Amino acid sequence: MVKFGKSHFNRPRAMTRPSDSTVEDAAKDFTGEAIVDEEIQPHRKGRVNWRGSYWPARCELDITLVPEEIVEVVGLENITLLVMPISKQ
Repeated sequence: MVKFGKSHFNRPRAMTRPSDSTVEDAAKDFTGEAIVDEEIQPHRKGRVNWRGSYWPARCELDITLVPEEIVEVVGLENITLLVMPISKQ
């Protein structure tokens, strides 16, 4: 019969909270330009193509963002990107 020693699989994992700087660094990763793929109506979700993937997105302004419009990603809420229109100069 083969006996095995204590398994590292049974050890509880340490619970750690990310530091504030880690959270801030992660938030900075969710910025940049995206292209609207599915219309985004005021305070409703639509969809954008950002960094080669499709993401649900929402804009807090009272405007409608239409497909092919370029928007700025300004944050993240759960898995939804928060976007703003890029002002045309």
